[in-house]
Amino acid sequence: MSNLPFVQVTRSVLIVATSLTLPTFRCLAQNVSSDPPYSIVDRGPFYRVLRRTVAVTNSVTGEISQQVQSYTDLEDGMHYLSNNIWVEDICSFCR
Repeated sequence: MSNLPFVQVTRSVLIVATSLTLPTFRCLAQNVSSDPPYSIVDRGPFYRVLRRTVAVTNSVTGEISQQVQSYTDLEDGMHYLSNNIWVEDICSFCR
């Protein structure tokens, strides 16, 4: 029972520290409008790169900046080459 007050004090210190640091990071940048959809910007036989640009505002200064977000999808046999262009492979038995 003698360790119980120490555990309670430790927990309250952690909660206070967490509540002080999280709002600071959250208010530095915030989306201005709804996010636009991703567009395919590159393709290959086993991948595609999707990208979008999002307007972000700094809540401290009010400055609006553009942030580029992208990700790469990987899949075996995703595209095939047709007339020197990578085309999405849609197989009829996959549905």
